[in-house]
Amino acid sequence: MRITIVAVLCGVMTLGLVACGPSASEQALALNEEGKAHYEAREYELAVDAFNSAIELDATLAEAHHNKGVVYQNLGDYGKALADFNRAIELDDTVAFPFRNRGDAYAELKNYDLALADLNRAIELDDNFALAYSSRASFHSDRKNYDLALADFNRAIELNNTSATTYSDRGLLYTKLGNYNSALADLNRAIELDDTLTAAYNNRGHTYLLQGKYDLAFADLSLAIELDDALAVPYSNRGLLYLKQGNYPLALDDLNRAIMLDDTITEAYGNRGRVHVFQGNFESALADFNRSVELDGTPISVYTDRAQLHFMNGNYDLMLDDLNQAIEIDGSQEVAYSLRGRAYTSQGDYDRAITDFNKAIELNSGYEMAYANRGFVYYETGDYQSALSDFNKAIELNPSLAADISPYLQDLKMRSSQ
Repeated sequence: MRITIVAVLCGVMTLGLVACGPSASEQALALNEEGKAHYEAREYELAVDAFNSAIELDATLAEAHHNKGVVYQNLGDYGKALADFNRAIELDDTVAFPFRNRGDAYAELKNYDLALADLNRAIELDDNFALAYSSRASFHSDRKNYDLALADFNRAIELNNTSATTYSDRGLLYTKLGNYNSALADLNRAIELDDTLTAAYNNRGHTYLLQGKYDLAFADLSLAIELDDALAVPYSNRGLLYLKQGNYPLALDDLNRAIMLDDTITEAYGNRGRVHVFQGNFESALADFNRSVELDGTPISVYTDRAQLHFMNGNYDLMLDDLNQAIEIDGSQEVAYSLRGRAYTSQGDYDRAITDFNKAIELNSGYEMAYANRGFVYYETGDYQSALSDFNKAIELNPSLAADISPYLQDLKMRSSQ
């Protein structure tokens, strides 16, 4: 009998049956699973190869495009990640995961409108998608929309109370809000759920640092570095710890390391600038403050610190520029008003100086430098009774100021006795 050969020979004939191998689409699915296994094992190049092979066999496999995007996202290549997420969404726009991950990628690229639109879309597609709520919460937290962030974190934890990362991120939010007890409760819970989570140790160490619990902070930040020595933030935070302890060489080592790992980490430049100030390296300090200001998310403290360098150099106009910027960003910082008052004083603009010192005291009635500086203006303008009152209040709040203020007090006493 003549055997008819079919267009595609699937396999060998046994007992009269054709034993076909897996189809192209089935092989693509298998390669997709292989890629996922490589990804979980942090074998990222192998993962990309497997996903590419899957796509070659089945270019319509949306999951493979999405998964390859996740690998690129994890590697920090957000451009390639976006290309894959876009393709996955083109193939199937009913799945929430690609929208969530593309939203995170857009946020990293600072395309905030598109980021929020994608995160909202992910939640519209699946309103029980805990990771999407967590991502949107982090997005809001980074934009300082803390009420929205907390609501989303709470919803994420309601949906999944076993996510260590979500507890860690909510703990970080509580730290930003100054609610250290709630922060520590969340961070402890995160570590209970995953005692290898670097971010949780870093966040808890940072919280301890802000509380002045330096031994506990050092232990957590050092453990975070031990768990993953390629992350910049724990080095940056430990550098800040050393700075607060006055250990400038170790602070400089850690901050240099943080910047080497991530040359966009704003806080590390600001803190390294402060180390340079304490070491008398003012040019290096100014360079670091300038770099910090160039980067997004510069804290007000960098503007105020750079303003003080400008003051030391007699550059009052530059000082005013920085303090005006600081106040525009956040008008609730008494230090910025007090420093701007000093700049106005140096320019002989006493009325504006008094206005700023009054504002600083209104914001913080215990801020001794505002009283001392206002007292000096009163002294210069001949309002000796007001000067005496302010000088006494400054010393009451901070006795260490007595050495600097005492010459003025002696002169005022002599004037009152005449």
